[in-house]
Amino acid sequence: DLKNNNFKDIKFLLKRDIYNQGLSNKLEQFYDNKIDFKIVLLPGFKMISFDKNDKTLGLESIIEIKELNSNPRIYELDEIDLIMLEELSRPINYFNLIEKMKEYFEDEDRESESDFLTLLNGRLINYTILKIISIYN
Repeated sequence: DLKNNNFKDIKFLLKRDIYNQGLSNKLEQFYDNKIDFKIVLLPGFKMISFDKNDKTLGLESIIEIKELNSNPRIYELDEIDLIMLEELSRPINYFNLIEKMKEYFEDEDRESESDFLTLLNGRLINYTILKIISIYN
């Protein structure tokens, strides 16, 4: 299902939960060993955007993530999340994602580039924990 980007099965949430168990550890191994991998945005969540002029909630966008046996989880999105989720709307290799993200936030400073990579990698780990992406190689 994952490699074919086919998530129509009725038991999708159960499959997602089983497959994503411990996936953040595998992701860190890929980072440490500089291994490229494929990232797939999973269904099972919806993005909700609020009127930018309505500051009563103090939010602009959130995602509501479906859970198998509990209420949906809510995750607040910032500008980087919105850009990453847009880039992840189609399956993509990790190294290609990093290059695309650098186009949005170019900085000549090597230290800033390292910090940026750490930020993006942290977001991907969060997304695996939230079960909105999955990976394989």
